[in-house]
Amino acid sequence: MDKIDFEYDNHQFQRALVMSAGGYQRAKECLLENVDHWKRLGPEMLRGFFSVAAGESGELITGEVLGRKFNIHLSPLVDDQKGYAEAIVSTRSLSGDALNECCRFLVAANGSVLNAEKDELLAWDDDAQSYRLLIAIARRVLSSPVLV
Repeated sequence: MDKIDFEYDNHQFQRALVMSAGGYQRAKECLLENVDHWKRLGPEMLRGFFSVAAGESGELITGEVLGRKFNIHLSPLVDDQKGYAEAIVSTRSLSGDALNECCRFLVAANGSVLNAEKDELLAWDDDAQSYRLLIAIARRVLSSPVLV
């Protein structure tokens, strides 16, 4: 911790927390809408080589591409009173004990996909956003090294 951590306007924290929670929830819903789309795309466009499912809370997405299993863990990230969903894509080691991070990205409240610096990678209004994100994740999973 630093001194600046204690110089925060504590009275603003509740408001910031509520705003951030709303942003995270909207971002998570946007990504889960993509997951629903991916469920249809797997059999149709990717010939069954891709499957995906979201857990009940929506904070864990499991999938498989070409027999390679992966997870997408969602977690709230707050920056400047804005809430994002941070998505961490990982595969399991062969022993099943360790996770291998393939990539991570942010989802903004409007559904745009951002990098860690919050630069927009895929706009919310891109007609092919869902498909492009699916392909990017699948490529990262398949190109990540298999850990023993």
